[in-house]
Amino acid sequence: MPSPPETGRPQRHWGIRLLLLLIGLMFTLPPLIQVSRFIEFRLHASAAPARVVKIGRGLFNRPFLHYTDRQGNGYEFKSEIPYHFFFAPKLGDSKTIYYRTDHPEVAITKSPTHYLLMPLLFAAMGLYLLWTAIRRPLPAEEASGWEKLCRWAGLGQNRSA
Repeated sequence: MPSPPETGRPQRHWGIRLLLLLIGLMFTLPPLIQVSRFIEFRLHASAAPARVVKIGRGLFNRPFLHYTDRQGNGYEFKSEIPYHFFFAPKLGDSKTIYYRTDHPEVAITKSPTHYLLMPLLFAAMGLYLLWTAIRRPLPAEEASGWEKLCRWAGLGQNRSA
């Protein structure tokens, strides 16, 4: 059976591209939605000091925080941010929280790492996967970035001298 003619371009692997596209969307969309919800929440929220009144049980503890709104009403909520045992807050520690001024019972702990940095890192990974899925392939005769790096580092050469 004759082989197909060479076109000078590598085969397009549509299945792999589709998989990368779906994984990229799963890594990109939920974190961006979380960041947009945090920004919307933060725009309509007020900051308040809160006190740790109870610590959850288990490996990843989530503290219960008590805060007072502008009208003097007290509220207690369980933080969404789990703390590992060596970062766990102590009873009576003070934390900054944000609460909705129109619904003061809805509050979140102030944590840019949890609400902004980590989602944006996942979104960046997802955008890289999306870029990988939709970019045009290099011509077959060009080396990939990995091959160029290995050549530069002297790896992959025949060392039987």
